[in-house]
Amino acid sequence: MKPQTKVVAFLLVALLVLSLFGGNALPSFAEEADTYPHLTAVPEGYVGIYTIEDLSNVRNNLAGNYILMNDLEFKKEDFQEGGIYYIDGYRYAWPAIGSLAEPFSGIFDGNGYEIRNLVYNGDDGSDPYYAFGGLFASLSGTVQNLGVVDCSIRVSKKHAYAGAITANVQGNSLIKNCYASGGVSASGLDSVVAGGLAAGGGTIEDSYNLCHVSATGKLGTAGGIAGTGSQISRCYNTGNVSGGYSAGGICGNGGNITDCFNTGIITRGEKSGGIVGSASGVVTNCYNVGCIKDGYKKYVGIVGKFRNEGKQVNCYMFDKQASGEGLGARRSEEQMRTQETFKDFDFTNVWTMGGSEDYPYPELKALKMVYAPKAEYLSLSTRPKDVYEIGDAFDPSAGVFRIDYTNGTYKLFPLTGEMVTGFDSSKVGEVLLTVTYEEFTETFSVSIQEKTVPESTQSDTEASSDTTPSDTDAPVEPIEESSGLWIVVVVLVVAALGGAAAFFVIKAKKKK
Repeated sequence: MKPQTKVVAFLLVALLVLSLFGGNALPSFAEEADTYPHLTAVPEGYVGIYTIEDLSNVRNNLAGNYILMNDLEFKKEDFQEGGIYYIDGYRYAWPAIGSLAEPFSGIFDGNGYEIRNLVYNGDDGSDPYYAFGGLFASLSGTVQNLGVVDCSIRVSKKHAYAGAITANVQGNSLIKNCYASGGVSASGLDSVVAGGLAAGGGTIEDSYNLCHVSATGKLGTAGGIAGTGSQISRCYNTGNVSGGYSAGGICGNGGNITDCFNTGIITRGEKSGGIVGSASGVVTNCYNVGCIKDGYKKYVGIVGKFRNEGKQVNCYMFDKQASGEGLGARRSEEQMRTQETFKDFDFTNVWTMGGSEDYPYPELKALKMVYAPKAEYLSLSTRPKDVYEIGDAFDPSAGVFRIDYTNGTYKLFPLTGEMVTGFDSSKVGEVLLTVTYEEFTETFSVSIQEKTVPESTQSDTEASSDTTPSDTDAPVEPIEESSGLWIVVVVLVVAALGGAAAFFVIKAKKKK
């Protein structure tokens, strides 16, 4: 075939493949069309919020009712030197609304809109010992229908409290139909509490968190939804959570939690739980599919540690997760994908199965599922060469490792030399090697033997060693995924000269 004809055939095939895949072979978590029924007129008794200045003025009447009339976005320069919220090189922070003495007690209705790029770094200089970072410093009223997106809340003080929506709650506070993304952290020497939505929980309903949350320090308490909380219902967390003392996917130190689930990775705390680190109330109809890494005292499970009258009822977790005090019913991945497993879950009003293509476990009907599967653990799928002679170099070329994800899928990757440590072929014996990929590790052993190659074949051996694959710094790409679709595209190409016809069968593997 003439070169020009080959080029034309290739271009035709490429166009057809792109049309089949929509120009994107990888899964896309693009924003959906905004279908929220925003109010276009300010209701009677409310003050409309249209600008950042309007938002700041809420502090002038902490008992008022407010409604957001459009998205608000903080600018990067607001927090840089010369910006309105710049304090010094370490501290640059939005001054959170309200205080312990005067909490926000009114209603803040987000009207389905978002506040973006909120920053609180260090402290705001208002108190020598305490710092409260978030949209609100303290809340005794109601915040509803609001998203706090791409926030960066990093509070550092002797007593540090951090939450995307509020750092502290008082009285009968309510957070409802809200969500947050970004990062929330608190660090200090004494009381340190961080929560994706709220450091102190109060009552939180129909909300979710995507923020990574951490509370460092001996007394650090962290939760995906709330650091501490009394009543949390119909919520989920996908962010990773770590706490020096207590860490939970929904709540670090909590009361009653109902109809909630967690997919985030939980680490560090003395008391670590997929749903609650330390529970004094009743945990009901909840499940965890996030990886739970052992805390210092290995309290792991649905609940890390029960206190007082705390207990769990009808809760579920993967059977591969670590043991602990508050385990919950342990089920296989296949069982966790079936509705029949979740006894007494209300699949008429609260829960649903199959709501999202990429998420195979139960979802909450009232909430959009925002989920990107996370890597959970690493294992060797195919071992590399495991018998060497003294002086040999490590050869990873045959090795394949597997990464399992929190949605039950996996990918296979080629092993490279940079991932492996511990190889030493200077003496005979067994050598233990460690494979490291991101935060995951796996070990395997190889055998080193005396050199037995005859001298007459030495030149052949040296020649063959030149073909050993060399490692590169290129990103490791998956070589297989757990599912795929083979598409056969048949293209008829009619040659311009001679009228000859040729058929080409192009196989394209659709990536996840």
